[in-house]
This record gives sequence, structure tokens and C-alpha cells, in this order.
Amino acid sequence: MSDSDHQSVDAVTPAEERYLCGVLSQRLQTGPPVGNHELTDLLGVSGASVTEMSKTLADDGLVTYERYQGVDLTVRGEWLARRLLWRRCVVEHCFADRLGIQLLVTQAARIASELTAAQ
Repeated sequence: MSDSDHQSVDAVTPAEERYLCGVLSQRLQTGPPVGNHELTDLLGVSGASVTEMSKTLADDGLVTYERYQGVDLTVRGEWLARRLLWRRCVVEHCFADRLGIQLLVTQAARIASELTAAQ
């Protein structure tokens, strides 16, 4: 699939990015599907928040969501989550390696989104 077939990383809200990256991260560790309780623990949010965002991401075609089963990334959702994680990792490593500054995940994500939007 080409980049034009996928939603832009710039179109994703910070909250959506957090959930997509959380689903990918958990999925890589435990396999799909990712349960609501796993995301509540990982992201430090309520079960209701996880359910609401899961439905939103499912409506956008980024995850599949089955009540009581959990979520999994669609092909499009996985592509997007991997791009978002890669972008954030590049920023984290640049700051750490070049400047000796350890960023929080939220800081790296914010900086990465600003850099991408500025292009």
C-alpha cells in the first residue's frame, strides 16, 4: 500500500496517537486482540475512555473492536501506528544522542507532530 492509501499521521489527534501506539505496543507483547483492561493499565485511563476511543478508531477504520473481546489494528491502523511510533522514536533518539536530553513520551510525540506539521 502506498502512503496515499493511508490516513496522514498529521490527521491523528494526540489522543488517537496515544491509543494507536498503545494498541500496537501491547499487541507486539501479548498478541491480538488487546483487551480493554490491558489498555487501561498501559495508558492510565478509565475503561470507559478505552471503550469510547476504541469505537472512534473503529469508525475511522483503524481498529476492529468487539465488545468483551478487545481491539486489534486494521492494516491501515497498524501502518499508521508504526509511522507514529517511528516518528516519535526518531525524536527521542535525536534528543538523547545529540543533546543528552531524555524526553517523556508525550514530549517526544508533541515535538514529532510539530516537526511534521511544519514541513
